[in-house]
Amino acid sequence: MTSPSRLLDRVLLVVPGVLVPGLLVPVLGAALVLTGPPAAASCAEPSAELADGSDLAFSGVVLDRSTSGGDPMVTVRVDRVFKGEVTRRVDVVSDASDDGYAIDADIDDEVVVFAQLVDDQVTSGLCTVVVGPGTYYDRVLEDLGPGTAPSEGYTQAERSGLTYDQWSMGRLVTGVLGLAVLGVVAWRSLRAWRARRASGAG
Repeated sequence: MTSPSRLLDRVLLVVPGVLVPGLLVPVLGAALVLTGPPAAASCAEPSAELADGSDLAFSGVVLDRSTSGGDPMVTVRVDRVFKGEVTRRVDVVSDASDDGYAIDADIDDEVVVFAQLVDDQVTSGLCTVVVGPGTYYDRVLEDLGPGTAPSEGYTQAERSGLTYDQWSMGRLVTGVLGLAVLGVVAWRSLRAWRARRASGAG
């Protein structure tokens, strides 16, 4: 099932051509501004060496997707710890201002997380979370070794009250409405320009 955040990217690239066929390029430019940079453009091939620059490294399963202060967040049930002190359950937060690089993992996905610990909050992003199953996931787990068991407890981030999918759907609606407004304005401008041209030709 396509998540709302991924659906948003598709809609924003398709809607402009439907709204204003004659103004595809300008409105498409606006769509690209709204969607941000390509998600995986700057991610290097994942490896166990990511642990060297991380405060925490652990593996587990995604239990939930939500938001914390407007930032995308996943809750992970941890099964193995490779670096740092990690509890059995952890909220991992991404920076919403880095939209294209938020953690791209769904509920029940297996993940290896390389994270920073900032003010008791665990943070990570697209390029520092390896989602399994897959070749990269298996290789990173193998290179990290057996690890240790997590400690009991829950490292919890402040929640904003919205699930991640609700937050993403809000972005979808806002993006489509914004493009609709741009389309109407552009279409009216085009009609006015054509009317002036016809008047001048007469």
